Amino acid sequence: MADAGGTSPAPDDRARGLRPPRVEAVCAVRFPAAQLWGEGEHTVTVDLWESYLEVDS
Repeated sequence: MADAGGTSPAPDDRARGLRPPRVEAVCAVRFPAAQLWGEGEHTVTVDLWESYLEVDS
């Protein structure tokens, strides 16, 4: 995890029109490009809601 970004309504709930949507922690997660696409020296950073994350085992 690169950074904790606060909280935001869960996008899945908002897309379904659920009121009120769940509010979850949002985290910036950084991956080596090679881990995602098999090559590349750069990194990719994405903002993900807590329910999208799994503990690395």
